Amino acid sequence: MDFNNHIFRIPIYRTTKEKFNIEIESDISRIVDPFHYKQCFGDDWESRFEKVKNDRKNSINYLWEFNEITGYIGIFSFFKQIRGEKYHIFSPRSNKNTKNKIKWIGKLFELNLNGSDSNEIIFTQLYDELKMQCSSDNTLKGRYVDLRLLEKTGNYIDWKSLISLR
Repeated sequence: MDFNNHIFRIPIYRTTKEKFNIEIESDISRIVDPFHYKQCFGDDWESRFEKVKNDRKNSINYLWEFNEITGYIGIFSFFKQIRGEKYHIFSPRSNKNTKNKIKWIGKLFELNLNGSDSNEIIFTQLYDELKMQCSSDNTLKGRYVDLRLLEKTGNYIDWKSLISLR
């Protein structure tokens, strides 16, 4: 496969942002005990407790926007098709060295296009196909496929030129 034809790489996260934030809060609550702060700091314990919690939260560093990435969906053009392929990161934690641990899993979908389709139709077909595959593919169940970039930019892309349908 030629990576020069890649249009998007859609990240697949372990969980949603909301669930991840709940996990982080739970982890911090186990580490930072409010009872200890009440005993040590008296009336000023709440402000000190919140400061330590926020410092702890800010010290957590992830390479991705908010979570641990488990893979991605590569969207690319292939003649008069848009294809989606799955890649998985085989590593207990994603870090700078995961580059060699990314493996191709297989084709997720293949979208055949014709020259009469408008950019809006192409984008709608792509988006609907991605949503359908994300909900029906067993390896993606329980994962969060982050389609926000595609949602925000998809209507502005000249898909026909990108895929050489003109």
